[in-house]
Amino acid sequence: MRTNSSRNRIAIGSEERSYAGSILDHKKYGRVKVRKLLKVGSISGIEIRLSISWVITTLLIIISLAFHFHSANPAWGIVRICELAVITDVLFFASILMHELSHAIVARMYWLPVSAITLFALGGMTQSENESTDAKSEFWIGIVGVFTSAAIGFCCLALAWLNGWELMAEPLTPLQMNIVWLGYLNIGLGIINLTPAFPMDGGHVLRAIIWWISGDRSSATRRTLFTGMFFAKCYLVIGILFIINGAVFGGLLIVFAAWYLYMANRVNISQREICEQLRDVCVRDLMASRFPVIDGNTNLQTFIENHLTCGEKNCFVITQSDKLTGLITFQEVRKIARRRWPYTVIYDVMNRIDQLQTVKPEAPITEALELMGCSRRNQLVVMSNGQLVGIISRDHIMSLILARAEL
Repeated sequence: MRTNSSRNRIAIGSEERSYAGSILDHKKYGRVKVRKLLKVGSISGIEIRLSISWVITTLLIIISLAFHFHSANPAWGIVRICELAVITDVLFFASILMHELSHAIVARMYWLPVSAITLFALGGMTQSENESTDAKSEFWIGIVGVFTSAAIGFCCLALAWLNGWELMAEPLTPLQMNIVWLGYLNIGLGIINLTPAFPMDGGHVLRAIIWWISGDRSSATRRTLFTGMFFAKCYLVIGILFIINGAVFGGLLIVFAAWYLYMANRVNISQREICEQLRDVCVRDLMASRFPVIDGNTNLQTFIENHLTCGEKNCFVITQSDKLTGLITFQEVRKIARRRWPYTVIYDVMNRIDQLQTVKPEAPITEALELMGCSRRNQLVVMSNGQLVGIISRDHIMSLILARAEL
């Protein structure tokens, strides 16, 4: 299931650009909450990752399949049934990956770079650093996943039929059971992804259609978000009805999906409101024009004791002969074991100048947020005419948001 079209959407900055982090993830000292992801490999330069939530969902699917297989064919034995459930789930995982790769292929056809695919609780998402520039690309990137899942599903059912399975009947052999349920799961995946709500494929298809008709991407996004809220409430009612009628497991899954859709769309709406608050603010308005400068030859033990833990500053500039050479923050220090602090100098761990993301003073603050998200950093260097003029951080932006919220 591709529950996030062709990008990881966090909707701060330009409508729904791709972000690795969000201003809402802000923690003390400007830290960012990072979700646990397991890197399992790459395909054609696209990194494949697994979320811990995917593991939980996988176990639920295996248990659900095992119970059904046992009730339909108890004579097969527990070991064979468990093996069959695991094999079916692994193949379903492969089909979800194919679903996501179809998004990546079409995105690349429209010159949108794809960096990673992440599989999580309700399916997966294909992450790109750029947004669709027109309704046509948005539509085809979104709909191709549904076509892929449907094609896999119907091909599985056709293969099972060729192996003697009667349509709509209970499979009689383990091979039939495996193929038929793989078909059912993929067809169900395609149907669920047609839900016209972010971050499902159907949400992006709906936005593309409204965008094409109205010519206004912002209006199309807003309408799709509120449509998603409506469908989340509908799913909640359906899930409760399932539970009342005795289908507890299926009902809980639907309620979970309803909660997920509601939260995803609610967060997007909230972040669009934040975006509106920041629309008239530029980097110059919030940046710190005074910043602490540290000698790069200082060891980490001295740096931490005398500077990092003794004040409000958590970002330090390293210069050499009045020339900017790098930046050091809590993020770099946390990577070094405590026992190595006395023997490690700042030059060894700092972010060097060629690694730093920079922004201009006149740039919109939303552009700075976008760069922070893409680079997974909490601070940016503000440069003007090749000179360092300031530092902008999530702390500065959060303070503004909180102040406006108070007012």
